[in-house]
Amino acid sequence: MVDDDPVMRELFSEILELDDHRVAAAQDADSGAALIEAHPPDVTMIDAALEDDAGWHLAEQIGERWPSVRVVYLVDIDQSVAKRILERGRLPHFVRPFELDELRELALRLMPNAPN
Repeated sequence: MVDDDPVMRELFSEILELDDHRVAAAQDADSGAALIEAHPPDVTMIDAALEDDAGWHLAEQIGERWPSVRVVYLVDIDQSVAKRILERGRLPHFVRPFELDELRELALRLMPNAPN
């Protein structure tokens, strides 16, 4: 997961790890790319609001270099423009704030063979 908010990184990590998902978290796109390079994940969650469109650029890089890695954009409820773009393009996204079960359901949907 790539998110510049340390609270969100910790929260998502803790919730997903409760269901036995392995989570690696980065605070910026460069660190996220390094993590993916070292250990390509099944899914990468990227904050759509990273500075200078870094999240969008990271997603493009993932698509080019690691096409099997699924990308889910994290969008805050007040980011209406980003949410509309994602919905129009049918790109996977997850809106915050969220209910605990919504995140768990998303993880199961994206990683059906993962331990839980």
